[in-house]
Amino acid sequence: VRLQFRAVNNAPILKQPEFKLSRQALFHVVVHNLRKQLGFAFLQSAFAPAPDEVLGNLYDV
Repeated sequence: VRLQFRAVNNAPILKQPEFKLSRQALFHVVVHNLRKQLGFAFLQSAFAPAPDEVLGNLYDV
């Protein structure tokens, strides 16, 4: 699964805005990568899958 992130408003620009993960990876891996690059991760409640959700399932939806 290919993920691409873009900075909005005053958010810092990511050093690596795009990365690939396997379909079997869990969503918490995405959050971990964002926290590692930004120092924090804020997920708006409009879309916040469970940390143990499989990326392949999210991609298929």
